[in-house]
Amino acid sequence: MAALTHTGIAPANYSFFAKFKSAVGRYVEAVIAARGRSEEIARFQSMSDRQLADIGVERQDIVKIVFRDKLHL
Repeated sequence: MAALTHTGIAPANYSFFAKFKSAVGRYVEAVIAARGRSEEIARFQSMSDRQLADIGVERQDIVKIVFRDKLHL
């Protein structure tokens, strides 16, 4: 009669794949966020200085405004 024992291999593999899946998910989210930020920067840059002034933005502050959550501003 054969005896089955738990070697711990399956949970380690599961942990690896769970971590891998999580890393891929974070990467995809970062790519989506970066694309959105790039589009927002392009939108601001396409505005005239007058339009930016009307909304209280100076051209040199565009990147700071778009990344304010990452820069903790």
